[in-house]
Amino acid sequence: MVDNLVLLLEDDQLKVNQQLDEKNKILLRNMNYTIQLNLKSSNLESLILYKILLKRIFNNLNCSYSNFNLPTTKRRITLNKSPHVYKKAREQFEIFTFRSVFLFDTSLTNIPLKYILLNKPKTISFKLKKRK
Repeated sequence: MVDNLVLLLEDDQLKVNQQLDEKNKILLRNMNYTIQLNLKSSNLESLILYKILLKRIFNNLNCSYSNFNLPTTKRRITLNKSPHVYKKAREQFEIFTFRSVFLFDTSLTNIPLKYILLNKPKTISFKLKKRK
């Protein structure tokens, strides 16, 4: 009788341990996620140089990443040359915005954010998004 109780208790303990292991596996799976880094700049040269730096950083950290460029946006600004209302005397200016996206996989223990912020040019703005 006592042996049967001990066996039942051991079986229950094994089931509880298996459930805990499954929960831990789910938690570990949820710790791995993808980070999307959106870069935006009006200066193409600084964007290209910063992309080269990021590629080197990701390669040194052995992070898997992908990089692709988004379409360039063009914004036109029209100003009157004279302070008086004379529609024929106008000047137009264009502002180009170049964008690029990096996607890299990481876990909570290996976040290279401090390396991303290292030596960031002032002409580049970025946004970070966490994706599953």
